[in-house]
Amino acid sequence: MDFLDNFRNEQGLISTRDIQLDEYGNMYIEQEEVESLNEIKQVVNLLKNNPYLWSISKIDLQLKRRGRWGGASASIIGIRFSEGLKNVIEGKRVEKSMFYIDDDITGKGLEGRLLAYYNRRNFEIDFQLWEIIPYLPTYYVHGIYNLKDEVFSHFDGALIDINEETKIYMKWNFNLSSKEYNYRKLFRLDGIISIKDAMELMYYYLPLEDLSHEYG
Repeated sequence: MDFLDNFRNEQGLISTRDIQLDEYGNMYIEQEEVESLNEIKQVVNLLKNNPYLWSISKIDLQLKRRGRWGGASASIIGIRFSEGLKNVIEGKRVEKSMFYIDDDITGKGLEGRLLAYYNRRNFEIDFQLWEIIPYLPTYYVHGIYNLKDEVFSHFDGALIDINEETKIYMKWNFNLSSKEYNYRKLFRLDGIISIKDAMELMYYYLPLEDLSHEYG
């Protein structure tokens, strides 16, 4: 246990209200220099350059210590994400879609998937994005989008540890909950978040460029 644990909430995140920034953007808590995890360094840099987003954020930090992926071609399994979201908006309660890239390095496919749920009473879309990479943690994004106001009210990112056998199973089964696995939240925003800001956060966080742009 270190002194940062005194500032963490139940999800292990620290409010930006407890963080001081110097003129170079370095982060401090009670005069101790801290840093974000490598997985969210670009996200944190984006937040630091937007005072409003910074003010509504909570992030995972550690004491300061002294690759993005891509693909050349891709195929669609099921329907496109854009079509899936359109179906949800038109009233279908749950839509699921997957995007797949062949990976010559590992011999296994890199997967991106989207699950969307429409709450008609509150006019909200609750969606999840998964990027499943062989031998690495799964990158996960969750957001709540208000159809009437056309803004997000919540946006967060996490890492999920899923074994390789389960990743193969998930290729054809969508009914797995992120909460069933070892789950580490890395950042969270609660407030009025524009589509542009949410998309930018997603692009900075998720490692698979082709999949991220297909979500977008």
